[in-house]
Amino acid sequence: MPRRTNRAEAFTISSLRYFAPLMMPLKIAMLQSGGEALEKVGLAEAEKRRTIGRRLISLVKIVWTVSIVMTATALGACYGWESHGIAGALGLGLVGLVAGGFLSSPSILLEVLVGLT
Repeated sequence: MPRRTNRAEAFTISSLRYFAPLMMPLKIAMLQSGGEALEKVGLAEAEKRRTIGRRLISLVKIVWTVSIVMTATALGACYGWESHGIAGALGLGLVGLVAGGFLSSPSILLEVLVGLT
């Protein structure tokens, strides 16, 4: 005589072998919905590592951009101060700020450096 299970037992691990055919549509639906449940269970550690890597890359990009913009602004202000006084420092500092914004992209910076040589 087969053993009867109540509804609470249907979700326990020991009774999964009895209810596996009933659970198959649920598994298929989970896989079709992007596999979010599988990611949460199996790839949680990999997701943390990717998040740390993305944060580190973002931090490096921010430091790079700020340093290039500050350097370009300082060089423009210094050159403007020496050649035109306070008005030149303000004007060429602003030009350096805009140029630093464009040069903060490494590919554009390398193209400018290649063009200068």
